[in-house]
Amino acid sequence: MTAVRTTDTVAAFVRWRGMLLLQKRSDAVRSFRGLWHGVSGSVEGDALEQVFVEIGEETGLAKADLVLRARGLPFSVPDERPGHVWRVHPFLLDWTGAGEPAVRLNWENDEARWVPPGDVAALPVVPGLIEAVARVAEPAHMEAVLVADREHGAGVLTERLLDLVAALSPAAAASAAARVAGAFPVMASLAHVVRATTAAAAAGEGADEEGAMQVRADALRAERAVGLRAVVARAAAALADARVVATLSHSSTVLAVAAFLPGRDWLVGESLPGGEGARTGRILAARSEAPDGPRQVRVVADAELVAAAGGERPRELPAPDAVLLGADAVLPDGSVINKIGSRALAEAAGAAGRLVVVAADPWKRLPRGAAADIASPLFELVPASAIDLLA
Repeated sequence: MTAVRTTDTVAAFVRWRGMLLLQKRSDAVRSFRGLWHGVSGSVEGDALEQVFVEIGEETGLAKADLVLRARGLPFSVPDERPGHVWRVHPFLLDWTGAGEPAVRLNWENDEARWVPPGDVAALPVVPGLIEAVARVAEPAHMEAVLVADREHGAGVLTERLLDLVAALSPAAAASAAARVAGAFPVMASLAHVVRATTAAAAAGEGADEEGAMQVRADALRAERAVGLRAVVARAAAALADARVVATLSHSSTVLAVAAFLPGRDWLVGESLPGGEGARTGRILAARSEAPDGPRQVRVVADAELVAAAGGERPRELPAPDAVLLGADAVLPDGSVINKIGSRALAEAAGAAGRLVVVAADPWKRLPRGAAADIASPLFELVPASAIDLLA
């Protein structure tokens, strides 16, 4: 069987007066000559930073005049070369500078054009471009992608839901948010967006003003960022003395905490079914190449992780000093809902005298009186008694 190689790439679209900047690839490039695309390039580190690098190189537009409006969920596109796949990360940015943007092309493109989103499909474009545009510029498609997603955690989906509601009127935003949250009843942060957008619609907040929900979404995003920073700081401080940390599943908050714990060893449960822990392991392993990254990362079977946390040494795995978990929802009594396997891991660690920390986005805290919906077999309740610190 031929191994498939995946290359992450950005597909960025600069928007001005409702039109998107497209460029035609020159004959000097290696692939897709003569086809139209946005601004693209392979990801060498942080995808958003790569977007600004590529925009500067391909168009000459300054980062200071661009504002990120949407970051679409990534998707895969087969390459024209057998055994190669592009992992496309779409972005939408608004031009905020004075007057029409002065685009200066480099050798990679020989023509630029401002195109209404609805007209993109009429051009000969690179594979996946129509999908990339739809994921950041067509609200109905953005909603459908969110509802269908089973790869990303609550943190990522919440950010993408804010992108969606920003593009809609208050009433439409409230309805769309409710539909997305309904597809993920365990994810309390999505329900928080529903409450905020419903309140804005009921109050008639900017109902007749273009961009009113963009302002509201920006304010919500800023509120969430402040809360997340505090959570990450508390969790990282609690784990300062831990040299080996165990975790499972995939949580953007857990990964944010890990960034403040350099030089640690990580044991990551593969988190079946779904295998989200493998993705966490890949991200942590990629960071290990940096001087301030993890020291060693091992993805292990869920049963092995529980055994290691309980004091056994399957396959001579190091014993973790602490367990760090994320959460999809936090109940008023301090118990949390998370991926199945979390309770066994927390209770095994607690019985062995190890620290158990849960790092949870403040938006995931359910209001008093709210009921927990854990009908899905993929999630379970971790009692407050099994948690030492809810950061």
